[in-house]
Amino acid sequence: SNHFTQVEELNSLIGKVRGETEDIPQDNTGADQFDNKDRPILSILAQNMQDPDKLEEYNQLVNLITKFLLHAADISNPAKTEDLVKYWADGALVEFFAQGDKEKEMGLPISPLCDRDTVKRQDSQIGFIKFVIQPTFDLLGEIIPGVKKVVVPRIENSLEYWEREKLI
Repeated sequence: SNHFTQVEELNSLIGKVRGETEDIPQDNTGADQFDNKDRPILSILAQNMQDPDKLEEYNQLVNLITKFLLHAADISNPAKTEDLVKYWADGALVEFFAQGDKEKEMGLPISPLCDRDTVKRQDSQIGFIKFVIQPTFDLLGEIIPGVKKVVVPRIENSLEYWEREKLI
């Protein structure tokens, strides 16, 4: 499915689950240890999966999270080390430019990021990180808190790398 639609749908479902569980205590003692807005969504889901009225909604969220995890893995090259970031960016652009060349040869409009005559490597990566990767992994951090600590800083490093490269 479309990346932005998937992000929007997942964000909406997470917000709905958080909103519906605001008053539910985290543990069986009846004491709220954390506000649900700060709790990992998987923790909320695990605690509340027993509610038969919510089972279908929670199953939908689990399925969407699974798809989202696979999608995030597929586009995760900016979350890797600098040498791999460059390798995968170059590999993607080789594929995109080959597609653009074929589209040009066939007289078709050239798809975004596929025109070797206009696309700048650094700008393409900066835009990809800012508009696709950062929102994706910020949302993933809502699901898996370790992503905020480990992966998001690597993405920030990749963005800084491409911004430095643009200045050269």
